[in-house]
Amino acid sequence: MEDSMKVIVVHPAQQHSFKTAEAFKEHGILDKYITTVYLKNNSLTLKILKFLKGDNLKRAKSRKSNLLEDSEIVQFGELYNLLILFLSRIEKKSYISNIIKKIMLNRFNSKVFKYIKKHNINVVISYDTLSLSLYKKLDHHLPQVIKVLDMSAPSINYMNLLLKDDIKKYDGDSNFLRKEIESKKYNKDIIDSEEEIFRADYFLVASHFTKKSLLYNQINEKKIHKAKYGIDINNYNRRSKNKPDEIVFSFVGRVTQNKGAWYFIDAVRALNEILPIIYPNIKVRFLIAGHYNKKDTNIINAPNNCEFLGHLTRDKMYDFYSQTDILIFPSISDGFGLSVLESLASGIPVICATTAGISEEIRDYYNGFIISPHKHNEILEKMIWFIENSHKIKEMSLNSMKTAQKLTWDKYNSSIGSFIEILKERLNEK
Repeated sequence: MEDSMKVIVVHPAQQHSFKTAEAFKEHGILDKYITTVYLKNNSLTLKILKFLKGDNLKRAKSRKSNLLEDSEIVQFGELYNLLILFLSRIEKKSYISNIIKKIMLNRFNSKVFKYIKKHNINVVISYDTLSLSLYKKLDHHLPQVIKVLDMSAPSINYMNLLLKDDIKKYDGDSNFLRKEIESKKYNKDIIDSEEEIFRADYFLVASHFTKKSLLYNQINEKKIHKAKYGIDINNYNRRSKNKPDEIVFSFVGRVTQNKGAWYFIDAVRALNEILPIIYPNIKVRFLIAGHYNKKDTNIINAPNNCEFLGHLTRDKMYDFYSQTDILIFPSISDGFGLSVLESLASGIPVICATTAGISEEIRDYYNGFIISPHKHNEILEKMIWFIENSHKIKEMSLNSMKTAQKLTWDKYNSSIGSFIEILKERLNEK
């Protein structure tokens, strides 16, 4: 039956879709990887490289898989999506930009549908929040095609419950988050996400936390397949402790309430009050990497020793990790947590909230600590523990790397192989 299985992996952007396509290729059943912007011979993306500089050039060069041949790549809407990427760099939440993205996504999915029909594809792997218009066409015209929804994040309706709960529990300013979840667009996204999930035949998830969000949507557990993301650990260097009398606590991600950033900042504020009294000889730094809104009062009122670095490109992140002793990841809802995995690979212990999928890889006193969401006092407690037990960071650093070494893309590929057997059984039934 394997010879008759024809799989396409579809993503108008990137995320981890390269790795998914590579996994299906390894098992010999990838028909094509379909996307928009991709660095292959004779592509528009390749032609504009000479006009790009700095961060834009680095981002463009990342749009290529080392394991996929150019002949295995199909591009739809390349020009328009290059324009969208440009617009999103100017204003990430522009109303016009969002409208254009929606139109281009629907056009992209229409072309994908035509490709499926023309080439007799029987399995399509697509991604959450990007697949509804494609699924509608398939259900109406080609209901025999198996639709696999790769959930890069928990379902929006499940995250919405957690975010509403956080607004109730957080003592500070939640205006930006409240406006976001009360907007028409956000609530339309919830409805679309629910329909998208309902229409999917199977699901790929990277964590139990994301699986839990699907169970909340009444999805049969047998339809959910777990495939943990991996990491190329050789790309990361173990952090080096240059200053024994200094500890650097870091935060990575969008600096928003959704990511738990305010709890980190509140913990910093509380630590600042006791640090000069109890630990006068210890220097502590707080690094924050990620997009932030300068107008948010939580940013404006943040302690002066919070170093906001903004968004960092991949090469700059390596340097960031080399400076970091401990990562704080207090996200309110996260399907996995790539920055946590990157930190572990760099030998950085992690203080991680249970509401992040990768928290299942963290063990107390081994490679970090698990904390409850919404609790800045727990972050403070663990930061104090590391200050008082700084001699244990070296051992926990080694343990962190051991954890990352077990999370390989080979294991991810093996998990995809197990899922392929499920798909074969489904096709045999037809």
